[in-house]
Amino acid sequence: MFVYSVILFSALVRVTKMNPNEMIVVDTGEDSSDDSDEASVEHDVSGVDIFVATSEWQEIKPGQGIPRGLHVRINMETGKREAKLYQDESKDSTKNRYDPEELKQALKNINDERKADSQQDSNRFRSIHELKSEFEEVNTKVETEFEIVDRLVLAFEQLKQEESETEAMVNILVNLEYYLHKYDNAIDFLTIKGIDRVLRPSLNASQIPELQQNAAFIIGSAAQSNPKVQIAFLEAGFVQSLMWKLDSPISVDVRSKCLYALAAILRNFPEAQNVFFSSGGLEVFSRVFKENPTENLNKIKIKMLTLVQDLLDERDNLDESLPSAAERKIQYYKTDLQDLMKKSGWCQVYKCPDLLGESTQDPLDHDRIEKVVTAMVRIKEICAQDFLQDLELQTTLKNLHSHYTTLMQEEKYTDGDEGDTDAFFSNLVTSLEAVIVQSNLNLKTEL
Repeated sequence: MFVYSVILFSALVRVTKMNPNEMIVVDTGEDSSDDSDEASVEHDVSGVDIFVATSEWQEIKPGQGIPRGLHVRINMETGKREAKLYQDESKDSTKNRYDPEELKQALKNINDERKADSQQDSNRFRSIHELKSEFEEVNTKVETEFEIVDRLVLAFEQLKQEESETEAMVNILVNLEYYLHKYDNAIDFLTIKGIDRVLRPSLNASQIPELQQNAAFIIGSAAQSNPKVQIAFLEAGFVQSLMWKLDSPISVDVRSKCLYALAAILRNFPEAQNVFFSSGGLEVFSRVFKENPTENLNKIKIKMLTLVQDLLDERDNLDESLPSAAERKIQYYKTDLQDLMKKSGWCQVYKCPDLLGESTQDPLDHDRIEKVVTAMVRIKEICAQDFLQDLELQTTLKNLHSHYTTLMQEEKYTDGDEGDTDAFFSNLVTSLEAVIVQSNLNLKTEL
């Protein structure tokens, strides 16, 4: 054990390796009598492996003691610590860490790399003008959707002159429907007189049902939630034209698309609804219910019931906070819809046996029955007397109530404690009871 007294930060200690357990300490000869600058340090170097530094980087092994004043680093490639004797590079002007010429070259390389990256990006991403120029070179033109619609309309006009080109005309209408369901495209279609150039002649092509069907599809797609288009279609007389199609002995597919188009024009458009009601719209619907039932025609009848129900709800649930609420309310009540439903015989359509009776295609068409009963609940106060006086209808309703009560019990038994959040049959039974009870109450009140 050796004890040395050294002056902190002022003693120069040079360590040389004599043997694994020896150290030589060279005293600088400076005065060490000042107690305030002295520290007493004890070192037991008998079993310590001391790192011997040189002017080159060397790895520091685990457990090695490191003398003070060395230059220590972590090698980023190996992850190990290394050390060497500290060298004051500022005293040697010939050993600059960075050569100015090397710095200039490095900066030049950075600029060259940026230019290369910029050139690569410009090759990868091109402006629309460059794309158009390149497409023009290969006789290809980039078209906007408006230009496409305009071109399709022009092509349709040219094909109208040739009766043998029906398939091509239908394809044009199919493509137009794809573009015109978009809000702005539908308005642009009006500006190029698409109604007179395409829709009106197609809708009037009585000998070509495919044109009628696709024209009605376009009307429905373009008019949905698009007030400007709804107004244009009303002014074009499409409400009356579509009603006439529904009342004509044409294919069910055409009539289905005509109903779709008519509903799109009428929804949230009170003026169009007034035209529909005043033109005998409910009477037209009622005549459809008297036709011989088919599976596809029954679907149209259900959609008619749903549309009338929605128009009633629209009136009764008008959002009073809207700026146009007062004006819309005045427009809605230009027509006394409840009185019109009684006079038009609309309450009689529910006696149609194919609505609530068993269908030959599907004896248990619960979805159809649920929609019909829901529509009856909506107009029960208007049509209560008609419902109750129709004995056949009352018998059908009571039989349905008994049938669905049984299914409701089975539903509850099957679901057990888990329960069915839908409770389809339970809701249907409740709706049936509402129709039956309300009919009886209203009749007693009138008597």
